[in-house]
Amino acid sequence: MEYTSAEGYSVAEVATVSKSKMVEVTIAATMGTTIDYFDFFIAGFAAAIVWPRLFFSVADPIVATALGISTYGLTFVFKPFGSYIFGHLGDRLGRKPLLFLTLFIMGIGTLGIAALPTYASIGLMAPIMLIILRITFGIGAGGEYGGAVSIVAEHSYKKKWRAFWASWSLLGNPIGLALGGAVFLLTSIYTGSSFLTEGWRIPFVFGSILISIAFFVRYRLQESPLFKAVERRKQIEKSPASKLIIKHNKRLILLALALAFAPAVVTIESVPFSLSYLHYFGVSTQFIFISVIIGAVAGVIGGMLIAIMADTIGRKPALLLTAVASAVSSLLFFYLINTLNPSLIILAQVLVEGSAFSSLGVLPIILSEYFPTKYRYSGVGLSNQFGALIGGLVTSFVTPALLSYLPKNSTPAQYISITPYIAGISAAICIISIIAILLMEETKQLRLDTIKID
Repeated sequence: MEYTSAEGYSVAEVATVSKSKMVEVTIAATMGTTIDYFDFFIAGFAAAIVWPRLFFSVADPIVATALGISTYGLTFVFKPFGSYIFGHLGDRLGRKPLLFLTLFIMGIGTLGIAALPTYASIGLMAPIMLIILRITFGIGAGGEYGGAVSIVAEHSYKKKWRAFWASWSLLGNPIGLALGGAVFLLTSIYTGSSFLTEGWRIPFVFGSILISIAFFVRYRLQESPLFKAVERRKQIEKSPASKLIIKHNKRLILLALALAFAPAVVTIESVPFSLSYLHYFGVSTQFIFISVIIGAVAGVIGGMLIAIMADTIGRKPALLLTAVASAVSSLLFFYLINTLNPSLIILAQVLVEGSAFSSLGVLPIILSEYFPTKYRYSGVGLSNQFGALIGGLVTSFVTPALLSYLPKNSTPAQYISITPYIAGISAAICIISIIAILLMEETKQLRLDTIKID
C-alpha cells in the first residue's frame, strides 16, 4: 500500500534529493542568511561608531550614538513586514523566485549605504535616506529567512539528519557575523579621517559583491520538491500569511517567544551596543572585531553540535539547553567585559554569541516541523521575525532611552551604571523563551509532509 501524506500527495511523487544536490541547495540558502548577518555586523559597527559622526553630528555625542543605534534597530522593526509579504508570495509562487527577489532588495539597501552622502554634504536628507535604506534592507532580509529555511528543510525532509542539514540555512548568521568582523578588520588600515570618508564604506561594497555571487549560486537552485507536489495537487493556499495570523496566531506567538532569546541577547548586548561601549573605554577596534569573530566561530561550532543533539535526543531539549545557557551568559556578559581584560572580553563574546547562535542548530527544523508546506514559508518567517522583533525593539528604543539619561560628558561609572538594566532585560527575555519552550511539543517524530494544522 502506498503511503499518502496529510497534504494529499503520494510520497512517490516527491523524489529523493541526492547528497550533491542537497549540498548545492544548502549553500545557496546559507548565502542569504550569511549576507543578512554580514550586514548585521557591518551596520551594527557603523551605527555605533560611524553614523553618529557622519549622519547625526549636530546632536550631542551620546544622543547621536542613540540615534545611530535606533536607525540600526529599525531593520528589525521592519523585518516582520518582509516576512509577511514574501511569505505570502513564497507560499503561492514558490521558494526559488522569492529568494531571488529578497536578494535584490537586500542589495539595494547595502549598495545604497555604500554610496550615501553624509549630513555635511546634503544635510537632513542624509539621515532620512539612511533610514529608508535600513528599512529597505530589513524588508528584504525579513523575507529571506522563511524561504532559506523552507527550501533546505523541504529538500532534506527524507534525510535522517534533517536538523543538521536545515541548521545550515541559519548558521549563515554567525558565519556572516564573523565575515563582517574580518572585513572590517582588514579596513583598519584606514585611520582617522580616511576611515570616516571611505574606509567604513568598503564592507558595504563587499556585501554587494556577496549578493552578486549569491545570485549566481541561486540560479542553479531547484524548486522545493514538497512545494512542487502541493502545486501539482492545486493545494496552494490563497492567503497563507493572513490565514496564519488570523487562525493560528497562538502557534506563531508561542514559536516567536520560544526563539526570541537567540536574536535578543546578541542584538541587545553584543552587537551593536558593546561595540560602542568598549570603544568608549578605549578598547581598540581591531580587538573588538577579533572578539566578535571568535564568538561567532564558537556559535557555528555550537550550532553544529546542537543540530546533532536535535537529531538524536530531540528538538526541545536541544533548544532548552541553548536558552538556559543564553540566560546565564546574558548576566555574565557585562561583568566580564567591564574588567577590560582582553581574555575576559573574548570569553564574554564566546559565551553570549556561542550560546545564542547554538540555537540555530535546532530552530530551523523546529519551525519547519510546526507548519505544513502550504504555510511553511510564511510560518517560519513570521515566527522568527516576531521573535527577533523583541530584541529589535529593545535595541531601537530601550537602549537609546537608557543612553539618553546619561549626562553630557558622562563618567565611566555613569556609563557602567546602565549595563545591569541591559543585562537584566536580555536575561528576562531568555526566561520568557524558556517558559515557551517548555510549552512546546516535541516534533522530532514528525514528517514534513504529514503536518496538518487546519
